[in-house]
Amino acid sequence: EKMGTRRAVLRLYKGIFRAHQVRLSPSERWMGNEFVRREFKLHKNVPDLEALSFISSWADYYETLVNMDPSQPIGVHMNQEQRDSLDPDQLAQLGKLEAEATRKEIDPSKIKQLRGDDNK
Repeated sequence: EKMGTRRAVLRLYKGIFRAHQVRLSPSERWMGNEFVRREFKLHKNVPDLEALSFISSWADYYETLVNMDPSQPIGVHMNQEQRDSLDPDQLAQLGKLEAEATRKEIDPSKIKQLRGDDNK
């Protein structure tokens, strides 16, 4: 069963990156991909109950992303109950994401500089 679960999580992880490729602008994609990598890495060895909640939330995100109307803004608002369920690290990360999301669009060439790709 663990192997089947692992495959399902890997499919979801890869699906999120494919959806980001299609649905997000370069700067949104860069920020989103970094966030996904970090979150999945942080939750790699969590207890089963926490893992179930984590995967359920990411599956909801994936479904929202692939089913969204491209003419509408990206994302959904979190209700107070969802915000209250976040731990302090997640709240801090949410604050960073909200601040980043309100910034001006980043030029795609700057993304390479931020990653360090311009030296290659």
